[in-house]
Amino acid sequence: MSKMNDYFSDCDYFPVADLNGAEKPEQAKEVDITTNGTQTVVPDSGYVLSSVTVNTNVPQAVTQEKSVTVTENGSTTITPDEGYGAMTQVNLNVAVPIPENKLPSVIDKSLTEITADDLGDITSIGLYAFYDCPNLTSITIPASVTAIGDHALQCGSTTNLVTITMLGETPPTIQTNTMQYDNIAQIIVPTGKGDTYKAAPVWSNFAAKIVEVGGGGVTYDPVFANNSWAQIKQAFDNDEVPETWAIGDTKEVTLTDGYTYHIRLSDMQAGRYTKTDGGTTKAGFEFVECLPTNYAINPSQVTDGDVSAYAAGGWAMCYMKNTVLDQTVWNMLPADLQAVISEITLNEYSYSAPSPRTSNNKLFLFAETEVGNSRRHSAEGSQEGCVQYTPWDYYLSRQSNSDRIKYKVNQTSTNSWWLRSPVSGGSNNFCFVTKTGTFDLTIANATTGCAPCFAI
Repeated sequence: MSKMNDYFSDCDYFPVADLNGAEKPEQAKEVDITTNGTQTVVPDSGYVLSSVTVNTNVPQAVTQEKSVTVTENGSTTITPDEGYGAMTQVNLNVAVPIPENKLPSVIDKSLTEITADDLGDITSIGLYAFYDCPNLTSITIPASVTAIGDHALQCGSTTNLVTITMLGETPPTIQTNTMQYDNIAQIIVPTGKGDTYKAAPVWSNFAAKIVEVGGGGVTYDPVFANNSWAQIKQAFDNDEVPETWAIGDTKEVTLTDGYTYHIRLSDMQAGRYTKTDGGTTKAGFEFVECLPTNYAINPSQVTDGDVSAYAAGGWAMCYMKNTVLDQTVWNMLPADLQAVISEITLNEYSYSAPSPRTSNNKLFLFAETEVGNSRRHSAEGSQEGCVQYTPWDYYLSRQSNSDRIKYKVNQTSTNSWWLRSPVSGGSNNFCFVTKTGTFDLTIANATTGCAPCFAI
């Protein structure tokens, strides 16, 4: 060993050799690192490493500030967009739609009636919604409502009782103090659901006040206008009309056109019209005012078989019936009014064969002989099969011209208005009432007032 030490003691460099004793050259290596982790650096074949230069360029995560709009209830997971590694800030815009709250009684304590259309499609009625509204006599709760808060229906007074009409077949959840027993005239529920409501929690406290639609036992306000349409229909259906209700009484109705109309009780002749679902009507109602827009009976000629004329097809095929009344006006009516209107059959002259024509109607116009005591221009009673109608009760004792004068809604100038009666033998004309209340005829493409009628 001492000899070996002596041999290497004066050497400054000891060459690296391969197994054959040949020396390997050195290599300086440069490496680019772009990802985190462990990396092994080895020399190229035949070399040894003298140095390693490491160039690190690991990219940092790209961040973003993200804005998110949440439109539905529930759990929402928010992640970075593609190309971003993280978020520095999340801006949440919560925009979950809330059903529109149409509870005007919260502001206006003078209201006398709240309809289902006033409430819209809300699912709950909150605390004190109708609290302390002593003038309310009628509230209709839509079927969409599933919960009613404390004190919400503590309205009306002991001298001005309120009728609550429930449209839903399942009783909404209510609280102990949602309603006040002494202030309620009756609670009207759907047919066949009386026992369901009477057995429901808290509702059972009001069992004596709960009646079914069509089930009898309903009390009515002596003032016609203070009753709901459901009450009015039930009073006529069950022959329970209070003696205080009279021909000429009116009830206000607001349509979706934004105008408030007066609906007049104008006829109480049972059996006047045949209903399409069986039975006959008990009462007739008319719009006191004309609609704000004048319409034509037929804007263009009607083609019926080989006949083209403005009176072809009569009332049954006219634009006024099938478009203006059946669609435009019907869709403007509140749901609680639509629910009580009967569909009836009418019989009118037609210029084209066959004549007369029968039609099904929910809304209709007066016939000439329903507002007058005799036939003037119409075919009513003049052609075989054509019915000559009798005057409605309101017009039976009101035969002066002034009794037939109408106005457009919210206007003070008089307006002429259409009748549904085609002119006898005429190919183009229908009857109408002039601005002064007289009877006349004109071509069906003229535009004039429209004052709908309906029956229950």
